[in-house]
Amino acid sequence: MSTLPKRTVSEILFYYKTASRQNGSDIFVEGAGDKLLLDTYIELRQTVSCPVYTMDMIDFSGVDFGAFGLPAPSARSSVIALRKILKDENIDVGKHVFLVDRDVEDLCETPLIDGIELTDSGALPVHLYDNVTERKFADLVFEGKIDLNVLKCSVNAICTDVYLLRVAAKALHLGIRILPPSDLITGSRIDGYSLDFRGYAERCLNASCHIDRLDDVLAHAEISRDIISKKNLKSFSLINDHTLWDVLKTIGSRVSASNNRSSKDVEEMVRMTFDPAQLSEHRLFQAIERLAIGTALRAA
Repeated sequence: MSTLPKRTVSEILFYYKTASRQNGSDIFVEGAGDKLLLDTYIELRQTVSCPVYTMDMIDFSGVDFGAFGLPAPSARSSVIALRKILKDENIDVGKHVFLVDRDVEDLCETPLIDGIELTDSGALPVHLYDNVTERKFADLVFEGKIDLNVLKCSVNAICTDVYLLRVAAKALHLGIRILPPSDLITGSRIDGYSLDFRGYAERCLNASCHIDRLDDVLAHAEISRDIISKKNLKSFSLINDHTLWDVLKTIGSRVSASNNRSSKDVEEMVRMTFDPAQLSEHRLFQAIERLAIGTALRAA
């Protein structure tokens, strides 16, 4: 496929029907951050090309997302729609990777998600915050002022609460603004930190003009919490990157008044602290290696 910034869906179809590079694999992701991370990983793992394409490189004009049961055009919907379009035209989509961030699929049905590769966490960059990085954060960034297990439990609990609100919003068909939880996080570095979930739900619902649905949201959240427990879902799968950076920033400022980093600072520190070679320990990257990188090596 050409590396030109924009290609129409028709041009992509023509390419896959006529290109001589029939044995290669391509990876389709939502945005530039995903591409950067995957390009770095692929460069570490092999020497042959395995192209990664973002949705802003494709012109989806004229595509009826509603016909696929998908919400208004977004990068996520575009990845899902593209796979459906190619499959309907008898393109061998099985040898390509169509990757989207895990959203609420574990609790809510999502159209056309079969065959789509989901991140292990709520966003691709969260894979950088593994156990090793978490330990480095506790020891170096937070200067050993908070116990590792206390940090882990605090992050998991708060991010899970934010996830519960997102699930309720989707299930109840509410356009809720998911705001940063920072100033509603309470606790201490000894006992751990938690989120005032009711206060957080009220704030987000107020900002979205849905405060009249507070009781419905709270009830749904408790049902979802019970399902998460029964399914034994890993906390890692519920964590969204924006929430993670905000929670780490907030805990850092509570642990030490001099720790006044922004969410962006925290994200950059995670990226600097992480060893990209460790990505291969995640299920997602093992799948990418098997589906795309391995295919590219065999085709080379």
